[in-house]
Amino acid sequence: MNLQIDIPLFIFGAMVGAIANWAICNLRDYGVVLHSPWGPQHPAVSPRRTLDFVPIFGWLALRRDAAVLGKGFWVRPLLVELGLAAGAVWFYHWLAGGGLSGITPRDGDLEIWYSALSLLFVLVTIASLIDLDEMTIPDWITIPGTLAALTFAVAAPNYRLPEQANALVASYQTVDFMTPHSLNDAEWRFDGRGLAVGLATVWIWAWALLPMTVDFRGGLLNGWRLMWASILRPARRTKCAIRVAQRRPHANLYGLALLAIALSGLVGAVWFLKGERWDSLLGALLGLAMGGGLTWGVRLIGSYAYGQEAMGFGDVTLMAMIGAFLGWQAVLLAFVAAPFAALLIVGIQFLISGKNVLAFGPYLSLGAVLVILGWRWLWPIAVENFYQLPHWMTLSILFGCLAAIGPMLWAMSRMRGGEVEADDR
Repeated sequence: MNLQIDIPLFIFGAMVGAIANWAICNLRDYGVVLHSPWGPQHPAVSPRRTLDFVPIFGWLALRRDAAVLGKGFWVRPLLVELGLAAGAVWFYHWLAGGGLSGITPRDGDLEIWYSALSLLFVLVTIASLIDLDEMTIPDWITIPGTLAALTFAVAAPNYRLPEQANALVASYQTVDFMTPHSLNDAEWRFDGRGLAVGLATVWIWAWALLPMTVDFRGGLLNGWRLMWASILRPARRTKCAIRVAQRRPHANLYGLALLAIALSGLVGAVWFLKGERWDSLLGALLGLAMGGGLTWGVRLIGSYAYGQEAMGFGDVTLMAMIGAFLGWQAVLLAFVAAPFAALLIVGIQFLISGKNVLAFGPYLSLGAVLVILGWRWLWPIAVENFYQLPHWMTLSILFGCLAAIGPMLWAMSRMRGGEVEADDR
């Protein structure tokens, strides 16, 4: 214990927790929650006092408004601030003691790991709690989070998860997008193919974020026309007797197009310079593609098999963000770990409340946290049993398992009593 470090970290963590609570209450998709002292207030609550704005202790004082805001409304926000404050101290000492790699971090690595991974923890905490409340994950969490991960990848390439370089020597190295295979086997990353992979990932990610209507029940051609029309919103070709507002393109179309152009410029510049920054950025982009693509695939297959939306698109963008932070190997492990956490928590929830509605965001987030905390043990096992295969074989097995999900879910839907009528989406 070092009070000169622990006290500032605890205070900083509590302040971050207060910001997280404000975001959870005020930046939701379906209305503001009038709990945060920093946001809009219910007209019937008592006047705010100075103590109410102090992290952790303020929620104890706000218990006086339980009759208006609900019994126990203050418990979860207090636990968020207390948990992030205590977690800020514990996580620093865990990293400093070699918790991530089993080896004491080199100069500078501790601060980089702490900054990047702590940011990821805060983002998934906010996303998970909003998802539990609303069954949705706002883009304002996942898009800035993904951009932050790409920024870390370029500015601090060493923040990548480590592995022990040699069992006989107390040293570690960064896990890159080719690990456990040698980077020398990926000379393609320096030519046009590497640039094409980076640019394609950026543009597909930006396109996927656009609000669109996808429905192929009327045929493939009509489905594509409907999808692009919902994105571009073309002008009406017919006139009607009543005055109807002219269609305008979605504002998101312009913003995401500009974002994709800016990211393309960044990708092109880092690719031109080559070096470890390009290796790190390409690893982040491949992690984004793996996390988002895998979850998107499960969403599409599950929705088709059940005839209704099986997973929200916020889960897709959440896993894309996690993949950009951790890389494709770690995000795959997180995706595998998430269902085990979901089964346990949903089982307890069903026994207590009788509800079996599943918000995937918290369990995907928990899977990522478990992978980070267990990385020093999970990674050697994964390498020995799976990742040592050629990457083409690893991906073939992965996509083969993904393709098998469809028939399995379809059979389950038939066993439940027939196909569920598809919704408008």
